[in-house]
Amino acid sequence: MNTTVCCLIRTTLILFTYFMMEGIVVEIEAAFGGVLRELRVKAALSQEELASQSGLHRTYVSLLERGLRTPSLSTVFSLAKPLNIPPHEFVLLVSEKLKS
Repeated sequence: MNTTVCCLIRTTLILFTYFMMEGIVVEIEAAFGGVLRELRVKAALSQEELASQSGLHRTYVSLLERGLRTPSLSTVFSLAKPLNIPPHEFVLLVSEKLKS
């Protein structure tokens, strides 16, 4: 397993444990969706373009942005590439959004 994957898994587990203890798990989906939308707009991609480049369905990207679905680790990796951001930085942005 490469260093980026290990770092992302470790960060995700630490954050999830913290958020479970704080009782804010539901907010994670909304924070992820907000960060996803911000990154997509910054990359000048439509939901359809992002979906196509990440191998996901357009409606799934929409559901993620609205906080109605929980992304898997593989989904984070799939989305990060066309957004030109390392997956672990994506997760850290979500964490920062939850703290604000």
